[in-house]
Amino acid sequence: MKPTLLRAGMEGLVSAALIVGITGLASCGGSTATERPDVLATDFPTAAAEAACANAADCCRMHDRKPDGDRCRRIIAANFNLFDWSRVQGPIPGSAKCLEALAAWTQSCTSAFFTPFAVGCAEALVSVEAQRKAHGQPCDKTCSLGCTADNPPQLSQGCFIEDGLYCDKSSHTCQTRSAPGSACNHPFGCTSDACVEGTCVPLGAEGASCSFAVGCEPGLYCALPSGRQCSSTEPEELCHCTAKIPEGEDCTIGVCASGQCNYGKCKSTFPIGLEDLNMVCR
Repeated sequence: MKPTLLRAGMEGLVSAALIVGITGLASCGGSTATERPDVLATDFPTAAAEAACANAADCCRMHDRKPDGDRCRRIIAANFNLFDWSRVQGPIPGSAKCLEALAAWTQSCTSAFFTPFAVGCAEALVSVEAQRKAHGQPCDKTCSLGCTADNPPQLSQGCFIEDGLYCDKSSHTCQTRSAPGSACNHPFGCTSDACVEGTCVPLGAEGASCSFAVGCEPGLYCALPSGRQCSSTEPEELCHCTAKIPEGEDCTIGVCASGQCNYGKCKSTFPIGLEDLNMVCR
């Protein structure tokens, strides 16, 4: 009998792969996030607009456009005002990191696929979607980076993968994720995100068999002989852990070391697009 395989990724878990962005650009120029305090919820949309738009002038001129600070601030603030910040009391965790990433986006003059999530703001935006719960506390959801509320305007009671926790559905409390070899009843309960017939199994090393349910170690992906990423419908005997594709090489979704396949090439960044320019320039 073929094993029953459970795969993490359901119940509203927001995968890091979906958060396409430039979080890493926060280190490019300017002060670091640790030098800037997190900002209050009431000030965050305005601060976000200022961080992005105060650094856009050089990028506009590089593309023979004129900076339009007032228009830029209106558009960026409007994006952040889509969220209900009245839910949050006090400084927003991760907001300083978000402001640094927004500044780095316009300073670098690279495309951000602009959404608030896409420029390193996922941690800050979690504050309006979920309350971050500790070990043993009641919960209703397992979250990673982001967490969507099931019953808006109620906040989710989230256990975060980044904290080493998951929401155990039997006790409805946050519990510690277990190492390979431990008993499990859901992939979220495993540090490998793979639960096979009640046991956490390890991620595959290079050359090892893999599947949609049991993935590969960091730096590898589950590939068909053609190089395409294996899906849930592929025969498992055809899928093996393979090194991710380096920058500049041909790609399909899910195979790049940078995490981004843009126009058929692995590229972590590329020149700013017209949509982004139209937000910050005239």
